[in-house]
Amino acid sequence: MMQTGECDGIRVGAIAERTNLSQATVSHHLRVLKDAGLVKMRREGTKNYYYFDVDTEAMNQLLQMLTHAKQLMESLPDRSGENR
Repeated sequence: MMQTGECDGIRVGAIAERTNLSQATVSHHLRVLKDAGLVKMRREGTKNYYYFDVDTEAMNQLLQMLTHAKQLMESLPDRSGENR
């Protein structure tokens, strides 16, 4: 979405074309991002345009969660049987 340069939003079909994913897959991922507060939707008639939310609170929460998860993973012992 960020690479398109479309500041006013992008439709599911356009994302699907650019990513070679099905529209159903793109819709699912957008719904997850929307539920997480990272993406918003703007409706024009029957068309839906998706864009990143300018409120960075949800993004900050996601980054904190990922940083914490990374720290936890790095503290786990190597279970692969190989030395890293």
